[in-house]
Amino acid sequence: MGKPAIAMAVNLHSKVTVWETEDPEIHIRSIALKASGIFRSGKYFPETGGIDAVKALQPFETIASHLIKQAGSSAQGLNIEIDSKIPLAAGLGSSASVAVSIIAALSKLLELKTGREEIQELAFIPERLVHGKPSGIDQTTATYGGVVAFSRDKGFETVNAKRDIPIVIGNTCIARSTGELVARVRALSMERPNDFNQAAARASEISVQARDAIEKGEFTRLGELMNANHELLKWLGISNNKLEELISSARSTGALGAKLTGAGGGGCMIALVEPTGESKVAEAIAKSGGEPFTVKTDREGVKAWLE
Repeated sequence: MGKPAIAMAVNLHSKVTVWETEDPEIHIRSIALKASGIFRSGKYFPETGGIDAVKALQPFETIASHLIKQAGSSAQGLNIEIDSKIPLAAGLGSSASVAVSIIAALSKLLELKTGREEIQELAFIPERLVHGKPSGIDQTTATYGGVVAFSRDKGFETVNAKRDIPIVIGNTCIARSTGELVARVRALSMERPNDFNQAAARASEISVQARDAIEKGEFTRLGELMNANHELLKWLGISNNKLEELISSARSTGALGAKLTGAGGGGCMIALVEPTGESKVAEAIAKSGGEPFTVKTDREGVKAWLE
């Protein structure tokens, strides 16, 4: 819709380990993808996961090559091992988290003085290959941590959350096509422009009110706003039966609010819970066939160190 949005970094992390090698190649292994391969002279040679894995790994090779060139490194090659605990293609920013981690790790290894602002900017390189025209909200939250508000006119702003925001994520484990869902929303905007514009205006109001609720620590109000936002997303046609089932299960077991996250059509939903109600909501999501993750606000953002 192009309206304001709020995102929060959570304590599901991606860890990237990098080291130099003598071979003139970049070797990348993703544990989550069960894929590995070698990039040599611009060509990909698969080891595990088949040739199709190049689509997922190529963006990371692109940023690695960029940083090697920027550092003027004499390194012959690199090994990059990715261990991400974030569900893939589920609306949780997994590719942005990995990109940010790779940039931070390689900057440390290659002795580049790369600050957080530059890490966030560099993460646009692989994210454009993955998502075309990303807003940047995923790599911003992964870089800085905490809660972030984004709007086209103001850009990124830090949201000062009074306390941690306890969330239970429910993964439907259903793959979805972001392109198809975006096309569906675009078609609706053309078929029913007045209704669409009213929905967009309401979504903008909800985002502004949600920021205020977060900053004041009013979680009951925040949950109600999440529910209202989900109704708009449902009207847009980007929910599905499994998302609705998980959301209903979360609400019926005490969640203050629940909504889909990401592009919809599958992927994940999120439920705002009381600290004492996390296990009940997670159990309800599991019983409904979802994969639950209990998370809290990550305020630190990306970190890198030498071992």
